Amino acid sequence: MATSTSQRLKLLAAAALLALLFGVPHWFIVNRTASSTPRGVYLRTHGPLHRGQLVEVCLPHEVALFAASRAYLRAAGRCADNTEPVIKEIGAMPGDRIYVDPSSILATDSGGRPMAQSFPGWHRIPAGQIWLDGSARNSFDSRYFSTVPIESVRAVLVPLWTW
Repeated sequence: MATSTSQRLKLLAAAALLALLFGVPHWFIVNRTASSTPRGVYLRTHGPLHRGQLVEVCLPHEVALFAASRAYLRAAGRCADNTEPVIKEIGAMPGDRIYVDPSSILATDSGGRPMAQSFPGWHRIPAGQIWLDGSARNSFDSRYFSTVPIESVRAVLVPLWTW
């Protein structure tokens, strides 16, 4: 059965749209790991930050190198130090006070290696900084590296399709 010209044009338009979306990486991000957020495709947006938003963040250099050395993130990425940005939820904004329960901090990672730093107890988030949370118990988040500069946020993420 022959495909009509109209059907071919619709297929071509859909293919072009998908190629455009997946060919322009600054519009979206594909999360391949589920340790902090569901796997899926997220639209990258920009705008005012607030608690509870999902964000793409480049970690401070020393933190990123540690994470890459443990394969928590890929060593080839889009951050200035060539590491991969993380996807986390903003848990606290400047001026907020948060409490980190010591029992929520793991002594070792999933590979049995000791976690060198942790930040239990009460924290007041300093100006220009945010606290990052992951949804999984084993998420490498601010419980282990403290706050990150707001300017480290590359994008606010909106889930398009998760699994």
